[in-house]
Amino acid sequence: MMQTRECTKCKKEVSLENFYYNKNGKYRKSSRCKPCHNEYDYKSDKNSKLKRAYGITFDEYEELLSKQDKKCAICGVDNNGNYRNKPKAFAVDHCHTTGKIRGLLCSDCNTGIGLLKDNINFLQSAIKYLNKLKN
Repeated sequence: MMQTRECTKCKKEVSLENFYYNKNGKYRKSSRCKPCHNEYDYKSDKNSKLKRAYGITFDEYEELLSKQDKKCAICGVDNNGNYRNKPKAFAVDHCHTTGKIRGLLCSDCNTGIGLLKDNINFLQSAIKYLNKLKN
């Protein structure tokens, strides 16, 4: 007979195989089913990382993304949370001196301006260089 238990989050009766292993838990299983556990962990993990690194919540991140029409603030790519066909959120672009958030960028744009040290003169020189190559 298959053993089941109630998920403490969704309150559904679920088979034990749908719970993660937890050596300290009842039945040596987590108290939440895998879907509830994954949903909770993603949101709480994302929330704590954003709060710790940038002082914003996941909801504030989502609001900023919505204001940008869910596109990169520089190139306008709409990656729907994907980067090179892998799940990845936009990077929070911020001033390293003041900590002020400037926008959300795709990984390529964030890396590009980071490698050019957020320096406007370097970025303008890069534009001049690329324009010379077009001729």
